[in-house]
Amino acid sequence: VFDRPWSATPELFGSDGVLRYGERGHDSRLGKQDHGMRSFSRLLNSITTIPVSGTALATTSGTTKDFTIPSWAKKITLSLVGVSTNSTSVFRVQLGDIDGIETTNYLSYTANHAAGTIAAATGGFDLTTVNIAAATYDGVANFNLADASTFTWNMDSNIGSTTGPALFTSTGTKSLSAALTTIRLTTQAGDTFDEGKVNVLYS
Repeated sequence: VFDRPWSATPELFGSDGVLRYGERGHDSRLGKQDHGMRSFSRLLNSITTIPVSGTALATTSGTTKDFTIPSWAKKITLSLVGVSTNSTSVFRVQLGDIDGIETTNYLSYTANHAAGTIAAATGGFDLTTVNIAAATYDGVANFNLADASTFTWNMDSNIGSTTGPALFTSTGTKSLSAALTTIRLTTQAGDTFDEGKVNVLYS
């Protein structure tokens, strides 16, 4: 029973209700009752760290793209692929909780590496400092839960443009009034998306 090849999935062997983990070459019984429950709990906790992909949204219309985030998420990656808008307002990410999307009290800094400039923002996490309507933008924005007691999230991003070419990096932080429920991609002035797609990955 215990000399099976390694398996990433626990298996239940025999009629005694003992959960065993099939590691190669040794008995790795997890045991019964309390010990078994603790081991199973650790297994479930490890499963929740596996990144989960959202459903990609086309950025070919509309002014906002919202993703629902589960309450247990502590790390989130927002990916932009060939995203474009019909005007020149810069790309912005905003966070939301049970009270809705929060639009104030962000601490956000964005560097334009081609121009050698840095811009600050308080209405959201700005991903770029300029936006050319004819250009498309690709890259990722990462969000990490820094303090669960204050619902504080840190952010960093790397976004590239086909025009220039240009590279933008951003960093920032935001404390919500409750647990995070939503991540929104939009622009400062509410331009209309006309090309590309966006998705999230969370764990």
